Amino acid sequence: MSSFTVNQVVGDAYRLTFSNLRLLARIAVVPVVLMIVLDIAVALFAEARSLIVVHLANSILSLIIQIPIWTSWHRFALLPRETALPTMGYFYRRPELRYLRHFVVLLVLLNVFSALALVVLMAVLAGAPQQVFGYTLVLTLTAAVVAYTRCGLAFPAAAVGDPMTLSGSWKATQGQGLRIFGTMLLAVLPFAAVALILGSIQGTLYKAYGAGNIGTLVLVAVGPVVSAVTVAVVAATLSGIYRQLAGYDPATFASD
Repeated sequence: MSSFTVNQVVGDAYRLTFSNLRLLARIAVVPVVLMIVLDIAVALFAEARSLIVVHLANSILSLIIQIPIWTSWHRFALLPRETALPTMGYFYRRPELRYLRHFVVLLVLLNVFSALALVVLMAVLAGAPQQVFGYTLVLTLTAAVVAYTRCGLAFPAAAVGDPMTLSGSWKATQGQGLRIFGTMLLAVLPFAAVALILGSIQGTLYKAYGAGNIGTLVLVAVGPVVSAVTVAVVAATLSGIYRQLAGYDPATFASD
């Protein structure tokens, strides 16, 4: 069975992204502006009692907005430059729609799993509602991690026109789940640390001065920029894993 070197995959992803930040900025400017508008609207107008629902909806909408960044950076990581560059930009074509379909299918499956887990736990732990919701959350998050690590190869595949399905990715990653999880975790940890620091500062400013404070709004605007760079690094990392486990041949690429 094929394998891959964790440090090499992550290192290549960081080098690819940070040596091409100008290209990334050109691709990401539209989605970043859209996400900044969304985040500022949430910060200014969302009511406290609906924050969880609003933030969840905003996260899903932001992911949809970011899909052309994902697909562009997958192609940049997997294809020769002269082939990749003409296909990179902010647009929704067949690869982006297929990417979105994979995302929707996984989201639906996770929601079905979460609902079933909730029903089972309510029957087993009828007298402890708080434990029911706690265990349901843990099980759902675990299922999400497993689903993404095992089905994730279908996403770079969609970006380059490879017909690999979610189930095909599951088969291709057999025995590699923990290694893939560790690789993705290593790739995202620095950005998670930055996000925690920014979130902590933003929370402090919000409590002291309110949502309309200029410092709070600046930090809200910085978030989507960090997110775009994170997306590029994670997309390049996943592309590296896909290349080695699926044996992708760039010569098979046909632009839509």
